[in-house]
Amino acid sequence: MKRLNKLQINSDKVMNVRELITLRGEYDVPCTTICYGDQGKICYGYLVCDSGNCDEDCQYAYGDPTAYGIPSSC
Repeated sequence: MKRLNKLQINSDKVMNVRELITLRGEYDVPCTTICYGDQGKICYGYLVCDSGNCDEDCQYAYGDPTAYGIPSSC
């Protein structure tokens, strides 16, 4: 058997801004568009979840929310 090299993670490249990150939370409101940056009416961050119930896992996504069918509300 070959010996495997130890896994090394480059923390600078772990997160791509286009990746989705699963957020677990006990939100008390439905997931809605949440903007944390606004340039030219483009939302750079927002919460999306299929059921609208944020007691479940939600996805935090970067980019244009209209790609997910969410109207931009910035």
